[in-house]
Amino acid sequence: MNKARLLQGLLLTSVLLNLLLAGVIIGRWSAQQSAGGAGQVVRTFLQAVPAETRPILARETLARRAELRRQLTRLRAARVAIIREIERNPLDEAALDAAFSELSDSASDLRSVIQETAMAVIRQASADSRREWAARQRANWSDMDTATPPLEPK
Repeated sequence: MNKARLLQGLLLTSVLLNLLLAGVIIGRWSAQQSAGGAGQVVRTFLQAVPAETRPILARETLARRAELRRQLTRLRAARVAIIREIERNPLDEAALDAAFSELSDSASDLRSVIQETAMAVIRQASADSRREWAARQRANWSDMDTATPPLEPK
């Protein structure tokens, strides 16, 4: 896998993870019927997701909450292992390689759960909601593309 595809995959994972996290926040917020500032934060955070789609996102995210937490815990543990191996003296290249491999595998597994969730939400969203969401995402991703420096040296 080249660096550009890895960066794109990580960027997509980040965007989708933020959407899923927002779903969890909305679910908790709705369940607790909190008011005031929390509602504004959630509305701002979910700007790209059409209002009609937010309950679907919350439901699907909450349905996968345990698996998302498990994968996030695994990803964090892999990051800790990489840091530990970077600090090791002398450097154990095999252990560092294994730690990076686990990071890649855990990120891939997390991305799969996020993709399953996104697909479930998209399947349930109305055509109008999907068009609105796509337009917002297109604008967001376009901005990200222009903000990302080229990976190749000039």
